[in-house]
Order: sequence, then C-alpha cells, then structure tokens
Amino acid sequence: MHANVRRINQAVEGYPWWGDPQIFPTHAKHASVRQVRAYLDANYAEPISLSQLGDLIHVSPFCLLRLFRAEVGLSPLHYQTQLRVASARQLLQSGLPVAQVAAETGFVDQPHLTHHFKRCLGLTPGQYRRLSEISSGLSGSMPMRRMTCLP
Repeated sequence: MHANVRRINQAVEGYPWWGDPQIFPTHAKHASVRQVRAYLDANYAEPISLSQLGDLIHVSPFCLLRLFRAEVGLSPLHYQTQLRVASARQLLQSGLPVAQVAAETGFVDQPHLTHHFKRCLGLTPGQYRRLSEISSGLSGSMPMRRMTCLP
C-alpha cells in the first residue's frame, strides 16, 4: 500500500498543479492550521465555534477538526482551553481574584475555571495561588508539572 502511494506521489510531483492548494489541499494543511492557531492565540478568551474557525480557512468544521487534531494533537476546543488555563496561571500569580481571572480568560464563571484548572494542573486556582505565593517568597519560580489537558 505505502509503495503505491509513494509511486503515485512521485508520478504527480512534476505536474504544474502539484503545489496548488485548491487542487491538492494537503500542501496547504500546515499553513491553515498555523493560521487557526494564531487566531486562537489572539482570541482565546472569546467564544469561538468550529464553524467560525472553518470559515477562517475556508473548510468545513469537520475538515478543520480533522486537520487540527492531526497537526496539533488536540481539538481546537481543548487547545483553546489550554491557552485559557495558561493565561489564568499568569493572572493568578499577579494576584488577581479568581472570579476576575475567570472572566478575563473567557471562562463562564469561577467553577468553570476551577474545573478546567484542576483537570489540567491537578490544583484548584486557590491552591495554585497559595503555592505560588509561598514559592515566590522562597525561590522566585514555582515548579509545576507539564500542563496537559486531555479530554
């Protein structure tokens, strides 16, 4: 099977339409996913649907989901949640109240933030704040496990 695919790819590489993303869309896949990631990075606190992201790169929501998951390893929603939790960590370290952090990072309310924060980091936001205050007094930086929010 793989030999056939390789042989077909070698046969069509010389044709003028080989690099055209309209005809052969897999070449544009990486650029499209980078564009979606950049959009999510800039607008992580906003509610964003798969349809909006699909319209951004001119594909269906289902195609976007497959492309994004194949490239990043997470769905766009889980990627956005990780961005929100990472931002919440920074805001909590700056001393903002948990409810305000939840509002600024795009979570519906404080329990919503707490649920995702605990799932990703293993600590509630309040526990994280207390540990960061203690560690900032000791060493200046708080060791934390790698953040992976899996469904």
